[in-house]
Amino acid sequence: MKNHYIIPIFLTRQGCKSRCIFCSQEHITTKDELTQDISAKIKHYLSTIPESAKNVEAAFYGGTFTGLDFISQEKLLSQITPFIKTGLLSGIRIATRPDKINQTQIDFLKSFHVKTVELGVESMNDRVLKNSHVKMMASLLPDFVRIHPVLVLKGSGLETLYKQGKYKPLTLQKAVNNCLFFLNEMEKKNIKVIRIGLYPSDELRTMGVIIAGPFHQAFGELVIDEKFYRIITKEKEKKTYKNSILEIKSNQKDSSAIRGQHKINIKHLKKKYGFMDIKISENIKMKRGSIGLFRSDIKIT
Repeated sequence: MKNHYIIPIFLTRQGCKSRCIFCSQEHITTKDELTQDISAKIKHYLSTIPESAKNVEAAFYGGTFTGLDFISQEKLLSQITPFIKTGLLSGIRIATRPDKINQTQIDFLKSFHVKTVELGVESMNDRVLKNSHVKMMASLLPDFVRIHPVLVLKGSGLETLYKQGKYKPLTLQKAVNNCLFFLNEMEKKNIKVIRIGLYPSDELRTMGVIIAGPFHQAFGELVIDEKFYRIITKEKEKKTYKNSILEIKSNQKDSSAIRGQHKINIKHLKKKYGFMDIKISENIKMKRGSIGLFRSDIKIT
């Protein structure tokens, strides 16, 4: 059963002194809630969450929270504090930029039970950051990350560049490859990746909002599918296995990703190596992300 829930509160571009070139918050989130009754929204969400849930947080997204003045921040945070004191919420998380956080700000946030600060880091490349209208980058060792490929959204500065022929979006496969690279790099550093690809909200999926770019409702699954496909093909590189059956042993929670969407990995493996059949054996004792490969030769008469 799910135990961690996040109640999102959107502050559309509030606290942002400039606009990132890819930003189009107005088209991908609900209306600005800076002036809304936040406590009423939290009560509504809590009514839909099981009482057994142990970790329920309120989260401020869609703007630069610490770009707001301290009075505005306190006004927002103080509406949530009563829910924390009564145990209905376990904490608060906010989203901001690396250049809008310092020790004074951290101490202020901690006094209002803010447990998590999510930093929007648009790229690891200084040239890309400059062209994206982002002023600075920070050296980070985060507790977790989200990895999103760039989409061209309606009303963004990137839409203008795209229509002028000055920006070319990644293909879906290239985006999968790039995100898999970053996923592997994060795993090497023991940094948890909690999401790959933008959440396919109703607003985002509204016709005309996504102008171009590698959007897929299950983008994260495509990346994990590709990861397992590469693990398997690395083990079987430059060999053919015509008239054989391949057995893949894995944790049962990984079996769907090993098959791939619409069994695409199974189809590619059969075509590439000539397997007569591919079977997946589930073993809950196996470590997530690991596999065992076994081959049975079949005599054809």
